[in-house]
Amino acid sequence: MTDRPSVIARLYAFGLMARPDQLLLMIAVYAMGVFVAAAQGGAVSIDRLAVGFGIFLPFAASVHYANEYADAGTDRLTRRTRFSGGSGAIPELGVSPKDARAAAIGTGVLGVLAVTIAVSTGVLTLVSAGLLVVIGVLGLGYSVGPYPLAWNELGEIDNALLGGVLLPVYGAAVATEGQVTLAITATFVPFGFAVFCNLLATTWPDREADAAVGKRTLATQWSRSQLRFAYAGGLIGLVGSATLLWLAGAIETVVATGILLSLPVFVWGYTGYTSQRSPEPTVGAMLVFVTTFLVSSGVVLFR
Repeated sequence: MTDRPSVIARLYAFGLMARPDQLLLMIAVYAMGVFVAAAQGGAVSIDRLAVGFGIFLPFAASVHYANEYADAGTDRLTRRTRFSGGSGAIPELGVSPKDARAAAIGTGVLGVLAVTIAVSTGVLTLVSAGLLVVIGVLGLGYSVGPYPLAWNELGEIDNALLGGVLLPVYGAAVATEGQVTLAITATFVPFGFAVFCNLLATTWPDREADAAVGKRTLATQWSRSQLRFAYAGGLIGLVGSATLLWLAGAIETVVATGILLSLPVFVWGYTGYTSQRSPEPTVGAMLVFVTTFLVSSGVVLFR
């Protein structure tokens, strides 16, 4: 029987399980929504934006802790990458999955209290609060609950909708005090396809461990050819939706160009998908997407 980790080790583990690198990326994704809303005439308050993201953080942390709890079995079996489902803190630092579960509950309750206070004081609109609650439910539903989506071949779709569309839409909702249009929402559909491809790539290295613990990602259920077809479909969806948005006038040429600048990197990710273990090319492509989207949206906003 191993000794219980020290207090410092447990605090360090809680920090790792919160996935700070992913939280930093979420700031950029949140900013995508803010930039689009501002470019379309939204009156942006820096204080309101900071509060909106601050209220989002407990929900994001709760989702990460829940994923750590659910992925403890996979983490013990897999040869981890930087982008595996869990941080590895549970098997490597000896903390209990129950600690992750307790942290998920605690941060979730904190998030609910924060959003309740924010709505009651008028800091957050009902539309923004509703989006936040949906984000929390879908995020937790990815790995826990009566029908965990990642255990039922729906995790990739859930994550694409959650991280690719709803999070930037939440940023836009906060920026516009709830005045989110269909055009703003549609702007993030290409990013949803990008996140879908990213999930295909990041779940591939863990497929054997996931299958062993009963987690039914697409990588555990589909053949290599089916997975590559799905990845190619995601890229077609990315290009097709960006083109349609541009033709419809929902995004300007500079933004459409910014989106499509990530395509060569995604093609590089596609060429190695299922033949190499590392998901880094596709993760890099997603980061390029976020960067070029922000830069091109900034050009529209500040010109």
